Amino acid sequence: MNINDAYHILGLKPDASKEDIKKAYRELCKRYHPDNTGASERDKKLYLLTGMAYRKLTEGVDAQPQTAYTAAESVNFSYQAKAPRIIGNALKRNPSSESARLERERFEKQMKLKAEEKAKKEKEELSKRIKEAGEQRRKEQAILNEIRMIRLAHALHEMISGSKSE
Repeated sequence: MNINDAYHILGLKPDASKEDIKKAYRELCKRYHPDNTGASERDKKLYLLTGMAYRKLTEGVDAQPQTAYTAAESVNFSYQAKAPRIIGNALKRNPSSESARLERERFEKQMKLKAEEKAKKEKEELSKRIKEAGEQRRKEQAILNEIRMIRLAHALHEMISGSKSE
């Protein structure tokens, strides 16, 4: 993990003060701590990356670079952490420039499209599950109707058998 990666993981600019680094580290640790209720595997990896990034920036020590690289590859960072890597040099040099703004807008549009695709896929999956549940309900209803018919036929048979024996 290099210094720039550490800043990106913490969502900071390279000219951030030690106070900013400490504040970002604490906020991310609170957010992604594994003891939090419902902490996912992604959150645990982000927590580890946050610690490695903080250590790199404060002590200059690269803690387990292969682990950090592997974890970084498997984690979807938030916009704040992704933006500098995806938007590129324009944002790094001058975050308020026109080209950086255009790149940021393009990135946000891509993220919105991905979110819409995900929502559409989830909606399709939900529709599929509802349809399957409806089919299952119809099958169960058909079986119950067959059972009722068999019981009715059995009761009629008993009535007819009983009237013949009298």
